[in-house]
Amino acid sequence: MMDRTALSAQLWPGIRTFWGLNYNNFPTQWTDLFDVRTSDKAYEEMVGEFGFGLANMKDPGKSVDYDDAGETWKSRFQHEAYALGFILTREAVKDNQYFELIPKYTTALQRSMRITREILAAAIYDRANNVNYVGGDGQPLGSASHPLRSGGVLSNLGTPADLNETSLEAAFIAINDWTDERGLRISAKALKLIIANGNQFVAERLTGTEKRPGTADNDVNALRRMGMLPQGYSVNNYLQLRRQWYLQTDVPDGMIAFNREALDIQQGDGLDNQVMKVLAYERYSHGWNDPRGLWVQAD
Repeated sequence: MMDRTALSAQLWPGIRTFWGLNYNNFPTQWTDLFDVRTSDKAYEEMVGEFGFGLANMKDPGKSVDYDDAGETWKSRFQHEAYALGFILTREAVKDNQYFELIPKYTTALQRSMRITREILAAAIYDRANNVNYVGGDGQPLGSASHPLRSGGVLSNLGTPADLNETSLEAAFIAINDWTDERGLRISAKALKLIIANGNQFVAERLTGTEKRPGTADNDVNALRRMGMLPQGYSVNNYLQLRRQWYLQTDVPDGMIAFNREALDIQQGDGLDNQVMKVLAYERYSHGWNDPRGLWVQAD
């Protein structure tokens, strides 16, 4: 609770300025990390499927071979509520000499809610290869051992490597080798590079030059010429693992965020103790479904 003691400097004239609440904010960044959808349920589930394998040669007069299709595993997106508020005494509000306290601190509350979501969203990427956070297939998001119905495995995890021309090309090649659950090749392509603060200079040199970066040769920049990153790169200032980087792909139903209840700010008064309360509340979820939606280059 914020009372006159906590806000004592604001009760008397003569203060030149108050500072600490007027910093510039980054634009919304979490929406670059996920395919954003809405939900009207307590949670959302997605069920994987597998199709048929390769056809066999049929000998004349012999029976046709039959195959099965079916379901694999489920992903659940559990929508959680996040809330924060503040309380001001009536005296603190009435005796303030400078500005309306409730609008000022409501703006600060909105900022806290906004950054909370940014941090939670970025955490899905930061812990992509953390074995303590697994998906429906029993593997972390970034894994070399995503099990396939065919009995094989799929890898969307690169060996630790800094962002450079060699590691980026290796990731593109690996993505083009991906298969479906039955081991049949799929056409998967990288769309966008996701990086933490500190890698933007390398990313710009890799994607923004006509010639091959970092060499004295007259070679073309193959990544740029071939349009390997049609959506360019995106810097996320809330990612904690600075060396780790990611490639979003065109595979659907990969990285998904659900909005369940939009940010709601309510204000109320306490009649018995004469306080004013402001509460912010929203519900959402972030997660992943098909690991083919993201390439993870380990830190």
